[in-house]
Amino acid sequence: MKLQIIAEASIKYEILFKNWGLSVLIDNKILFDTFSNYKILEKNFKKNKINIEKIEYVVISHEHWDHTGGLWWFLENNNNVTVILNKSFSKEFKEIVKSYKVKIIELESSFYQITDNIFSTGEIIGLYNNKKIYEQSLVIKKNDEIILLTGCAHPGIINIVQKVHDEFNKKISLLLGGFHLSNKSSYELKKTALQLKNHNQIGEIAPCHCTGGKAVQIIKRIFKNNYIKVYSNKTLEI
Repeated sequence: MKLQIIAEASIKYEILFKNWGLSVLIDNKILFDTFSNYKILEKNFKKNKINIEKIEYVVISHEHWDHTGGLWWFLENNNNVTVILNKSFSKEFKEIVKSYKVKIIELESSFYQITDNIFSTGEIIGLYNNKKIYEQSLVIKKNDEIILLTGCAHPGIINIVQKVHDEFNKKISLLLGGFHLSNKSSYELKKTALQLKNHNQIGEIAPCHCTGGKAVQIIKRIFKNNYIKVYSNKTLEI
């Protein structure tokens, strides 16, 4: 199985050009988030010679623009997919998705099995600008371990990891995605990184997108050789 980082942006000036977000393709079957800029998504699909028609599922972690921007381009080119959303998504957003005549699955707070070895966490509640936000993450089972993918981790990366631990009771061999730590102090960042490494026993870690530069450096220092750098068009064999 492989993870392809189709598009990733984590340098803040990129926001000015509407280039921000994350999109990961799992084993040519499940697209997790669709970045912000559809042109970059399209370019990288072509660069990686990805057959868009073979993708069966699109999972959107949450409704923010930097994770949904490429969805309309995708659905225009492949509407023979199942789109997995949080039930809390706005009515307007869901109506646009429905206009493409695709199958939609709306998740609440329970885990949901997508394929034999891939699961959504269902909605996990968090805060963004002092308002409630609901986000789902993806879990991939691999033998006696699991891989966890996060979009932005608005509910808190520790909370997400703990919920996954409680459900599967397996070691997380790889944690990849946005961890939303850019507004934390150095003390909080070190505490979080140490908790992920020691208490939660994360194997390899691949922070990106909204994690924040300072957080990435602290995580890199603590995880050492188990830190993985993430960038657009990178492929990981898992």
